[in-house]
Amino acid sequence: MNIIFCKRSSVVNKGWSSYRSASCYFVIYWVFIVVVTKRVIFEELISNLIHILN
Repeated sequence: MNIIFCKRSSVVNKGWSSYRSASCYFVIYWVFIVVVTKRVIFEELISNLIHILN
């Protein structure tokens, strides 16, 4: 959803679009970090559960 918004707004004007694309990249970067950290936490939880079960 956010990526579509970024592409659409970048058509507007150059000064505005450069600011917009920067904020869009920031959002994508944050989403990436959140996904990676959640995945790591999830894997640790699973490994802990396996240790508890065994």
